[in-house]
Order: sequence, then structure tokens, then C-alpha cells
Amino acid sequence: MAERADIHLRPNASTDMVWASALSRYMFEHGYADTEFLNARVNQIEEYKQSLEPFTMDFAAQVTGIAKEKLIEAAELIGQAKSVCLLWAMGITQHSHGSDTSTALSNLLLVTGNYGRPGTGGYPMRGHNNVQGASDFGCLKNMYPGYEKVTEEKNRDKWAKAWGVPKEKLSLEKGNDNFTMVKGADEGSVKAMFIIGEETAFSDADSRNVHSGFESLDFMVVQDIFMSRTAEFADVVLPASPSVEKDGTFTNTERRIQRFYQVLPPLGDSRPDWQILTDLAKRMGYDWGYTHPSQIMDEVAGIATMFQGISYERLEGWQSLFWPMQTDGSTTPLLYTERFHTDDGKAVLFPLEWKQPAEAADSEYDIMLDNGRMLEQFQGTNQTGRGPRIWSQAPNWFVEVSPELAAERGIEDGTWVRVTSRRGSVEVRATVTDRVAGKTLFMPIHQGKPGLNLLTGEHHDPDVNTPAYKETAVKLEVLPKKGEPPLPSNNFRNATRTPNDGVPVEVKWYRDDYVAPPARATHPERF
Repeated sequence: MAERADIHLRPNASTDMVWASALSRYMFEHGYADTEFLNARVNQIEEYKQSLEPFTMDFAAQVTGIAKEKLIEAAELIGQAKSVCLLWAMGITQHSHGSDTSTALSNLLLVTGNYGRPGTGGYPMRGHNNVQGASDFGCLKNMYPGYEKVTEEKNRDKWAKAWGVPKEKLSLEKGNDNFTMVKGADEGSVKAMFIIGEETAFSDADSRNVHSGFESLDFMVVQDIFMSRTAEFADVVLPASPSVEKDGTFTNTERRIQRFYQVLPPLGDSRPDWQILTDLAKRMGYDWGYTHPSQIMDEVAGIATMFQGISYERLEGWQSLFWPMQTDGSTTPLLYTERFHTDDGKAVLFPLEWKQPAEAADSEYDIMLDNGRMLEQFQGTNQTGRGPRIWSQAPNWFVEVSPELAAERGIEDGTWVRVTSRRGSVEVRATVTDRVAGKTLFMPIHQGKPGLNLLTGEHHDPDVNTPAYKETAVKLEVLPKKGEPPLPSNNFRNATRTPNDGVPVEVKWYRDDYVAPPARATHPERF
């Protein structure tokens, strides 16, 4: 992404909210704030402007390490643009105050009037397929499907009536989230756990505590398509089916709901997730009666206001729908065109203050470790790691070291090093690259067992309980052994990319012999 960018800003770890807030101040000071939009559609403008007083460009340059000239260049680019959308991924949120950064980015969009028009808005990029859909349909600690709060009695009463249960059966209290459940298991307050499709033992921060928590549970069930590292801790493993073996929907970050279709029968004794849960509920005395996921969608659409009007029939033939929906089937491709989702329909500029990260470098742990995904692999490699051609592109775990740090420590491609945090250490080979700079390292999250989370800690964002994966201070020791460069010669980083403007798929559509895929086919995988 950085290679393709017009401007690449490389801030110090955990300082993104500073440059975002400084850019907002710049908009007000240089006439780029959309005053018409702000006056008509936004609250707390003056209070927010006062909160920006500390965020000068000089202060932002000092804290973030980004040159002031670069910050001004980015501010001018955004201020002069006719439309701006901001996309961010977990490099923004996985810090001890990551939610503040998301708020700062949204503030910047409001200041410049970049909501409610085509080509505008904020898009948090999800780490897994259908995380958006899981959130939309109730897999959150505090929401029914359609983001209806469990703490409001009117919502509880509505769902209880629709489900045919006494309202007292539905709690008015928020549940536990991923972080607090695992912590509770380690502390003994959570006795049993049911994990569906989550490689928690590998992907959760501070893996030693995660593993000890799982070992402390009285009973644990894991439902997954592979015998994962997490499943190894389970008393019972329920084999699930991947998407090609079931019907259902996915929802992406733009709220687009799309159908997917079963093309292969489930292998062995595996079953689709919805069917496992339906059968389990029946054995526990609750016969839901579902025979197809479309019935579950119909039920949700009949209760949750946001999903009214949605159905599998309206998604047939590769059609897609955006929530919120209307009963007549009309959809909402663009949000906030007339009002925001607040009582008075106005957005709120939210004042923020700069807070130091919970973990930082010191004299002993003098380097910050960044981490994340590689192009070649996906999360814990339970899926992509089974393909030998993909695995051959990046078969070895490694740490990226900047040229300046490599020169200082005598590190070359293939040098073995020990990376040690305040919680653990791992030994890997180094690769020297300008993808990182100064005293920042990068390690992929995919390889190695127990993996990178032997190094990460339980410090987290107090507002949303997201662990600060990207906020890990380490020390680097050079080991007295040398190996081959960890990335093979056929890895894409060892070549020069061929630039292109994207896949010209419309050329195929315009051909005289092009035939659109049918809505249903005996073997749709052949199209």
C-alpha cells in the first residue's frame, strides 16, 4: 500500500491520533473546514475546536516523528480534495488508546464535511471475512442483531416476545467480550467456554495466560473446520463446514450483504455452523425448527428494524443489499445523507486528549515491535498454511530489521536473532529491509507455535478491551549463528512489481460471447 501511495506517513508507534488531530486543527486554521456542513449537521464544534489547541503541526511532528512538511502536504491534499474517505485497519485500533484514534479520524471527516456524499466516509477494514456480518447479526457482548442494545428494556421486550420466551429470561446486562472471557478463564470466574471459528490460543495476546486459562476451564467446546491449536485444549470438538459446503451470507465493510451458495457436500461428519447450533439447542430442549439459513434471516428481518425487508429471495442471482433496509426492499448504499444516527440527527465532534501508550521503549527494551499480516498468509495459517505453493512463498518466520539498525548491530539477511519482550522471547532469522525504519521491528503473525503472542501483553484499550498488539517493547540480541535468508528467491519482495490500474473486468463483460453466471446451476463452481 505504501509503495502505491502519493504520500506515505510513517509515525512513531501509538501516535496516530496526534497527526489526525493536528490535521483537523489545520483545516480550521486554513479555511478547509466545511463550515456549512458543520453548522447544519454537527454538534460540539466550539468545544472540539478548543480541544485542538495542543495539536499544532510542530507538536505533531515532535510526537509522531513525521516531518512537519509531510504533515502539511497531507493536510493540503485532504483539505483540497472534493471527497475523502478514510480506511483503517488494526494497525490503528490495536493500541492502548486505539479507539481514540478511530474517533480522531472520524472527527477529521466531520470537520471537512466528508460524510453523506459519494466517495466519503470512514471504513474500518476487518481482519477476517464476515466480521462485519457477525457484528451486525448479534455476535457482540451488548447487542441483539441490528445493533439493538441489550441494556434497553424496550429491545429486550421486543426480542422476548418474538422468540416466545418470558422477558426475564433475557438479561439487561452486557455480556463479556473476548478479552474478559479469556481473562476470566485464567482467573477462575469463567468455568466453561464455547469457541466457534476462532484460533484464540494462537491469535489472542499474551498466549501464556490464554493457554493457562484454557487449561483451567472445567469444560471447553471448540467448533471449527480444522483441528486448530485452540481445539487441542477442548474437551469436545465439533467439526464445522467451510463456506463452499453451506449456504449463507457475508457482509463486507460497506454493509453490502451478499449470498453464498453450497457447491460441495460437507465432508465426513462435519455440518454447517447453523445446523450444529440448531441440533444442539434441540438436544437441550429448544427446538428452533430451522431447516435452512434463509429461515434464520427471515426471523431476524422480522424483528430487527435495520434488517426489515431483507430476504434470501432478494439476494438471488448475485444481487446484494445494503442495510439498513426498508420493508419494500429498498436499500441504503449511502449512509447519513440527511441525518446521523443520533436523537437529533446531528453528529458529534468528540474532544480528545493525547495519552501516552501503556507500553513504551526504555533503556532495556529499547525497540518497538510492530506486527501484522503478510500478503502470502492468513492469520494462524490453518487454511493458507495447507497449500504448499502458498507456503513456499514465505516458509520461514522472520523479523524485519531496518538498514540503519542492521548496520549498528551487525545484522545481515539470515542472521539469527533473539527478540525478547517483557513477557517472553523467540528466536528467528532477520531480513534487512527499508519496510521498517530506525528502532522499529516488524514480525508476521502467522508462523511459529506458540507464535508472536508469546511476546505481546494484556495491556489494552480500556474503552473497548482491544489488546495493544502493536504496542510491544522488545530488545534485540544477535545470536552467533548465520542461516540462509528467510525469504526465498521466488518471494515477490525480491522482484520489481509490474504496475497496473486494476483488473479490466469490464472488458470481459462487453464481449459478445460473455454469458452471465446463472442464479442456480448444478455445478456453479465450473463457471
